[in-house]
Amino acid sequence: MQGLKPCPFCGNMNIGYSIKVASRTRVKANYHICMYCKECNCYGRRILVTITSNARSDLEHDADIRKLAEDAWNNRE
Repeated sequence: MQGLKPCPFCGNMNIGYSIKVASRTRVKANYHICMYCKECNCYGRRILVTITSNARSDLEHDADIRKLAEDAWNNRE
């Protein structure tokens, strides 16, 4: 996780990647993705992502999608 800023509240560098189901149908799934602090549970801006495969593992291994969450964490205002 190089390049991530520390948590803005506690300063911790132990930052995780969160993927949560927003809604799901047979043909698509919506997920909220974001980065979060594992120490104080501060969450970054959530991004809504829609995939048609309905497989969460597609998001877990997609570097471009994770980069969106990392950029949102680093560019908080």
